[in-house]
Amino acid sequence: VGQVGKYFSIVSIAIELYFKCHIFRQQDLRKVLKAFAHHNVDIGYCQAMAPVAATLLLVMPAEDAFWCLVQICERYLPNYYSSGLLGVQVDARVLDCLIMKYLPDVGRHLKLHKVDALLFCVEWFMSIFSRTLPWSCVLRVWDIFFFEGLSKHETNIQLRLTIQPTLLTGCVFV
Repeated sequence: VGQVGKYFSIVSIAIELYFKCHIFRQQDLRKVLKAFAHHNVDIGYCQAMAPVAATLLLVMPAEDAFWCLVQICERYLPNYYSSGLLGVQVDARVLDCLIMKYLPDVGRHLKLHKVDALLFCVEWFMSIFSRTLPWSCVLRVWDIFFFEGLSKHETNIQLRLTIQPTLLTGCVFV
């Protein structure tokens, strides 16, 4: 319990953020996050898991949400939630390259202002866009992510193409 126990107070804070009005869902979120910390002690708990687990709980029962979280953390997004966040760092570099290739105006604009993709994509990637997009878009992005095999980078580029003019003129990073 020692290694996993240190996460429980942090888990409680995360639960308050995601299910303020839903007491029964708070209990499920607590169970899912604690179960994951016990299941994978190498990762334990990372704050970015809470919005992912909360989103899962909105569409499935707690046990299914737990097993989906296991697959997300261990198979779909390896090294994302572990110490050092190596997976996110690598994917941010890939996103930088893709932006330069497919959105060169945006890439030059970001470079001019010394903005690295890592500064704005960590929350997008780690929460699988669940904290940054409207609910209807989150569901579509998750469908793409899980069922159509489109990488998160390609999804990101498609999202950015739709707001490229805003990025260039308003320097808005959602």
